[in-house]
Amino acid sequence: MTNVQSTCSRRIYAACFSDRGRVRRNNEDNYLFHGEHMGAGSEGPAGILCTEYDLSQLSSGSDIFFAVFDGVGGAQYGDHASMIAASSAGHFLDTYEWAADDPRAFLKELYRNMNQAVLQGRKSLYASEMCTTAVSLLLHGNSVWCSNAGDSRCYMFKDDELLQISTDHNNAQAFMALGITGVKPMLTQYLGMDPAELEFAPAHAEFPVEPGEVFLLCSDGLTDMVTEQHISDILAETPDPELAVEALVTASLESGGKDNITVIVIRIE
Repeated sequence: MTNVQSTCSRRIYAACFSDRGRVRRNNEDNYLFHGEHMGAGSEGPAGILCTEYDLSQLSSGSDIFFAVFDGVGGAQYGDHASMIAASSAGHFLDTYEWAADDPRAFLKELYRNMNQAVLQGRKSLYASEMCTTAVSLLLHGNSVWCSNAGDSRCYMFKDDELLQISTDHNNAQAFMALGITGVKPMLTQYLGMDPAELEFAPAHAEFPVEPGEVFLLCSDGLTDMVTEQHISDILAETPDPELAVEALVTASLESGGKDNITVIVIRIE
């Protein structure tokens, strides 16, 4: 990535962990964190991953990017889908030349590239289904860009308030209107969609960066098991991203850990 200008002196602290949970046989989640991701079939990293950045010392071309991927449970090769998405995103960020004044266009191309990589992977493996959600945060200059396809989420936590800034791409509203309960809503956007059959339309939103803000990227293994109020309480009580990641994953496991859990916490100072 190139042509990034940053004059601020902010520091960024971030931590990441992925856990198989207590029920699933394998971990179909993945992440892109400081250029790292898991291989297909991995149960998770050996420990919590941590990193920090001094934005005043980053060279031009050093935008910061984090992402979480959730291979769709029940579909074939979910772990392959999330791994392909993470790997293709890392390669794209390392090689793509882009105009710093147009991050939206860059993110659209990134998501198009990830979608095509997962779709091609499905065809190469002759899988009838292979897809993954994606949610990401791009720190660019004095802004952050939240993008997603699916129902993995991004939250902003500031002044003791938790705000979801990603878009849930599912048919939950239709289920609600029909009075359907106890059924997991179906995704309406994800990586691995064939654009010849369905419109691929991930969400992109820009927000200003301010000191004291905390961002949370997570798969639904967290949000299906832990209430937003509990998540907010943990972030309020645990300013250290590493400890916050540990507390969030533990809360999901203690609530049953019915799905894979992947969490990234980013703190701006």
